Amino acid sequence: MILGRLRALAGGRPAAAPRTRKVVPLAEYDLALKAALVTLPERTQTAFAAACAERLSPAYADFVRASGRDDGGLVRQALDLAWKGAKAGVVHEDGPSRLVERCVALIPDDGAEDAIPAHADDAIASVAYALQAAAGLDPKAAGWAAQRVTDALDHFVR
Repeated sequence: MILGRLRALAGGRPAAAPRTRKVVPLAEYDLALKAALVTLPERTQTAFAAACAERLSPAYADFVRASGRDDGGLVRQALDLAWKGAKAGVVHEDGPSRLVERCVALIPDDGAEDAIPAHADDAIASVAYALQAAAGLDPKAAGWAAQRVTDALDHFVR
C-alpha cells in the first residue's frame, strides 16, 4: 500500500484504492496456536489439550447435573487418562480409540431430539481430543482441543 503511494507520487501508476480486509484476530490466533502446537513435544501437546478439556469440564458437569443424564463417569475417566498420558508420555490403557469413540457417542447428531448445549458438546469433544493427543492418535488433536475452548467462548459471548 505504501509502495503504491510512493509510485504514484513519483509519477508512476496511480495509487490503487486501499484494499479493505476484515481482520478476525481470534481466527488468526487460532491458526497461529495450532501451528505452534504441532512443533511442541507430544507430552506438552497432551498436557495443553488436557488443560483445555479440564477448563471446559465444569460446563459439562453442570449440564449433567441439570439434565439428569449420566455418562457413568466416562468423560472424567477419559480426561484422567489424558492427564496420565501427559505425565507418563504414553497411555497405559487398551483401546484408547474405543474410549474416544464412546465419548464422541455422547454428542447427539445436529438436529437430534436429544440435542445438548454447545458448551457441553465442546467439553466432551475437547476431552476426546485430549485423549487422542495422549494416545498419539492425531498429531493435530491438541489444536482441536484448543479450538473447542474458543468455540465455547464464542457461544458464550453470543
